[in-house]
Amino acid sequence: MFLFQKKDFNFYNRYLQKTAQKWGFKPIYTIAMVVLVLSIGVFSYWIFAENYSLEARINELEQVYLDKLATLDPESEILNLRMKLQETNTRAENLGAAFVAIDSYPRANWELIQQVFALADGNITITIGGFRSHEGVLDMTVVSKQVSNIPDFVRRVTASGLFQSVSYTGYSANLNDYSVYMECILHGRAGREGLQ
Repeated sequence: MFLFQKKDFNFYNRYLQKTAQKWGFKPIYTIAMVVLVLSIGVFSYWIFAENYSLEARINELEQVYLDKLATLDPESEILNLRMKLQETNTRAENLGAAFVAIDSYPRANWELIQQVFALADGNITITIGGFRSHEGVLDMTVVSKQVSNIPDFVRRVTASGLFQSVSYTGYSANLNDYSVYMECILHGRAGREGLQ
């Protein structure tokens, strides 16, 4: 029994030793704390160095800006801006004159074409060949079953006031009809009344 008690005693001593080691100072915690403190120190140093570098760069750029500002002549800058403004205004005036010139070109709009078709009185078939806007010329072919309808239509078109001049060529006769090719030069404002 004495042996048994000695072993119990030894277990108890071992328990006491383990408890002392458990709550005692261990080197792994020390190493972790040292690494953590060093990491924080290195990071703080890096942030300080970056701040110092950025502050130096900002001061350098500020000095360059102040140097340029000191050499700036306000009167010459104002003069340059006035010249640029004058050039821009001249371009705007030229562009406005170009728009006025373009606006003076006649247009063959649907309303004008309808007025031409209304002059036909149902006796004539009109085929619009095209409109040359740079010349203001409306091309059309006029076809009728009776030869006398064509000169009457030409007179009505001329008297309508829609065109500055009316000319026709290519008078031809087929078995069933007569045709003529017409070129009508529009007045400058023709086709624009309905657009205003």
